[in-house]
Amino acid sequence: MTGTGRSRPCVFEQLQFAVRKVPRQRAADNWLGNSTSFPAESLHSAFIRSKLDANIPRFSEFSRTVVVPMERLIGTDELNPGDRHSVIVDDIPALVVRIGDEYYVVEDVCSHDGQPLTDGPIADCSITCPRHGARFDLKTGAAMCMPATKGIRTFTVEVREDAIWAAPQ
Repeated sequence: MTGTGRSRPCVFEQLQFAVRKVPRQRAADNWLGNSTSFPAESLHSAFIRSKLDANIPRFSEFSRTVVVPMERLIGTDELNPGDRHSVIVDDIPALVVRIGDEYYVVEDVCSHDGQPLTDGPIADCSITCPRHGARFDLKTGAAMCMPATKGIRTFTVEVREDAIWAAPQ
């Protein structure tokens, strides 16, 4: 293919090309019609369509809800009000913050430049990036001031069995 910058088309483009090139025929036309030849064209196009359809996600009533297991992070006695603790949740660096009796878990990476938020000051239920001063809401993860324009990830938090549990939202 010229002009695409790739040496050869991807598999999906090849399959789309094959489906367009082979006319769709009803299987009954080949099997029950006057044609005595083997129905290669209809089998080929059915094969290609089955490969395309196999990649389309199917949802049932039971698969619409995804259950993400919660991870135990730290004990509630390990954090005093105003403290923070760096953890890993589902392979994502995160920060557990305690404000009063509330616990928040946010991604420990500034969306502006990728620096950790671990040492940033906490005030009014927000954390400030120590490098450029971007501020993020601990409840929603929303960016509250420049230079950040994109929020950070927040996690679902539960306190049970004297521990803090979290899962990605």
